Amino acid sequence: MSTQNPDFFPDLLTELAASAAILDSTFNLIWHNQSFAQFIAQFHPGRPLESLVGASLPTLWPDARRLLEPFLQQLQAGEPVQTETVNIRRGGAETYWDLLVRPYPQSSATLQFILILHDVTDHILAYQGLERQMADRMRKLKALYDVMQVASESLDLNTMVMRALQRVLTAVQAAVGMVHLLDESGEHLHLAGHFGLTEAMQKELTAAPADVGLAGQVLKKKTPVVVTDIRANAYTRPIFRQSGLNAFVGVRMRVKGHSIGVLSAFWERQRPLSPENIELLDSTADQMAAIIESHRLRQKAEQLAVMEERNRLARDLHDSVSQALYSMSLLAVAGRRLAKSGSNPELLDETLAELSLTSQQALKEMRLLLYRLRPLALQLDGLVETLQHRLDAVEKRAGVDARLLAENLPPLLPTVEETLYHIAQEALNNALKHADATAVTVQIAQEPDGAVRLVVTDNGRGFDPDAAMFQGGMGLANMRQRAESRGGTLEIVSSPGQGCTVTVRLYPGNFVDVIYQHE
Repeated sequence: MSTQNPDFFPDLLTELAASAAILDSTFNLIWHNQSFAQFIAQFHPGRPLESLVGASLPTLWPDARRLLEPFLQQLQAGEPVQTETVNIRRGGAETYWDLLVRPYPQSSATLQFILILHDVTDHILAYQGLERQMADRMRKLKALYDVMQVASESLDLNTMVMRALQRVLTAVQAAVGMVHLLDESGEHLHLAGHFGLTEAMQKELTAAPADVGLAGQVLKKKTPVVVTDIRANAYTRPIFRQSGLNAFVGVRMRVKGHSIGVLSAFWERQRPLSPENIELLDSTADQMAAIIESHRLRQKAEQLAVMEERNRLARDLHDSVSQALYSMSLLAVAGRRLAKSGSNPELLDETLAELSLTSQQALKEMRLLLYRLRPLALQLDGLVETLQHRLDAVEKRAGVDARLLAENLPPLLPTVEETLYHIAQEALNNALKHADATAVTVQIAQEPDGAVRLVVTDNGRGFDPDAAMFQGGMGLANMRQRAESRGGTLEIVSSPGQGCTVTVRLYPGNFVDVIYQHE
């Protein structure tokens, strides 16, 4: 043990801004500075504590024994103890301190030690505030990412809006939400997506003038509207006053500064709405608006492309096929006359040869035009990938266990792919819409005799095929007609409660239609 002057440390510790004290082995105070007295005084409001020498520290500070006793053996061995960020509750508030305890060097054989407490509450609270800011920023980025992820999926506008809205509401812990979009006139709002609305709410909120209700106030004020008690707000629609909802935040959905709609969020409990949540809703609303506008523009572009393609095909039909057919009709008339007269066999032969050549040219032109009319996905990806995309985009997203098996499948003629695709699509639609199936399997394979077999099996409620065919429902006649028109067969096996299996066999060698065949 050091024999350093015992008065050295009190003189030094007196100058410290930190709280300092010297204790004996039973935690009785031997000495303390003024800061330490002020520290102890916070646990005894209204009680004067001028001198604490001789008092037991645990009686003055309840946490003392809990904090110091675990280190008593270490201190007895002459080792210092330092802990960072000790949580100490005082006056109903959480405070944070760095604690240093070390043996006090003096000549006595009795253990004494120095206790120094440094208040780091401001530092810790600032750090916690920074952590909250970072968490809020990450939450905002995640919400924006989730919205962008929904936008990247091949979804219709309504489904996309509803999924994006659900993810945004989850991020701000809201119970109910909806998206209203302005119509082209800008005078009415139409419900484009919702989460948590009752059927009655959906019916009432389907459409409304753009200046009505809380959403109307959002558009009018052009700033986020925050209401902590919607029942006390004059603009709240009656159906919400009886809903059990309380707080509301509405933000504009903007594209290039122009409003295209309103995103509304509701909370069940009255509570202060943090600026971070309001900012998050505002940011994601604009992101959703950009996605919706992009979807609209894409739809308009696709519609325009369809119209342009139709006009182009009409021009091509007029300029090529129609002209060829007209020429063929003239040649046929001339040929009949020559055949009746029998006067010029050579000219008849030339006329028939020209008729044959013109008809072949017309077939070529028609072949090219009809090939352009094939489903785009089949042209780009082929039958297997197109069916897989259908199962992923429709059945799996509807919660159906969907599988596609393609076995020993050779390259198929476009007509075969198109026929099989339309039959499979009809069978899948029936399983999804009418049979309430939870599992479907699509199998495509080539049989030993060269036939291509498509089998669509579901575990739905089943039906009587004969009765259904007689009633003309479920598109069964269309499937059979498609298969038979290509020289194939269609078999439907089903009974009530036993699911359904649709089997179609096509024989590519029977395809006498040469429209899609390559030269």
